[in-house]
Order: sequence, then C-alpha cells, then structure tokens
Amino acid sequence: MRGAGRATWISYLIALAAVLLVSETLVLFRRLPAGPSGIAGYVAAGLGPRAEALATWALLLGHAASLLACLAFFGFYLDRVLRHAGLHSPPLLGFLLGALACWELARRDVSLSTHTMLLTETISVLIVLGLTLLVLRHGGTARDLRAIDPLGDSLAQVRAGLMVAVLSFIGFESAANLGSEAVRPDTVVPRAMRVAVGCAGVLFLV
Repeated sequence: MRGAGRATWISYLIALAAVLLVSETLVLFRRLPAGPSGIAGYVAAGLGPRAEALATWALLLGHAASLLACLAFFGFYLDRVLRHAGLHSPPLLGFLLGALACWELARRDVSLSTHTMLLTETISVLIVLGLTLLVLRHGGTARDLRAIDPLGDSLAQVRAGLMVAVLSFIGFESAANLGSEAVRPDTVVPRAMRVAVGCAGVLFLV
C-alpha cells in the first residue's frame, strides 16, 4: 500500500464495489447452496460442468498462491517480532512453522480448523479496528480528509493498491460455501455475505 499513498482509499472503494458485485452474483444461486466445491458449484449451476472444471482449477491455483503469500507474510512478521525481542531466527522458520500448522489443521477434523479460523479472524479484525481507532484518536482524520481528492490521484497509485485491496476480502464467500449446512440458506447466506463484505469494506475505507 506504500505505492498507493493517498489513493489507498480509492483502491479499497473499487475493490469493495467489485466484491459486492461478485457476492450479489452468488446470491442469485441462494436456492442452490454450494457444498464442498465452493464457488465452483455456482459456476456449474450457471455455466455447466466444463466451466465448473475450469473454475475448480482456477480456485485451486488461487488458493495455493494465497496460501504461499500468507505463509510468507507470517514468516516476515514473526521475524520482526523476534527481532524486537532480541532474538534471531532462520529466514524460513516462520514459513515452515505456518506450513506445519496448516498441515496439522487440514489433517485433523473440520471443526478444529473452522474454530481456529474464526478465532484468528476475530483477533485480526479486533487488531485492525484498534489500530483504526488509534489513528483517528491521534488526529488522523484531518490528514485523511485533506487526502480525499480523487482527481489528484494518479491511475498508477490506484493500481498499486488494488491487488492488496482485493486480497483483503479473501474468504468473503465462506458463508456461501457452507450454505448447505445453514438453516434457511436462501435468507441467511445472502444476509451473511452482504453484512460481511459491507462491514469489512467500511472498516477498510475508514
């Protein structure tokens, strides 16, 4: 986001609009809740089995790339935390520890991995919310308001922050993936997706 600068909020606004459009597309299939195939199940319902196969491979590659990126981030942050504590660790320690933890969660039952995901996501949201409140408390509002000048932000700045902005919404479709296990999925799934995307988008914009 350093390259986006003052255009960061515009990148998040574009990402929010795109993710909302995707979520509304999934809502169209709310009476056919997807199972383990996730979004690929919705693709199959609309475009047939060949498109489903293509979507499945795309999702596999996308999730694999996201996993590698998350492991790299985890290793980077773990290294910084250890350095602040006066400790030194091998460069790949965090990457390997994260990979082993993911492997153990995948090897065991779904309940453990689901509860772990909910716990870590809750903690991360609380941290982001706390940092947002700290910035606003220390006078970040005035500087941010002066930065609201869409015409003054270049396309290169917006493009620099767009990928990170879109990746910030990873996992928004989880409610749809588990729709077959929900009570009244035709009502609950659309509401869950809209509220999740809307709340996250507003938080990112602030």
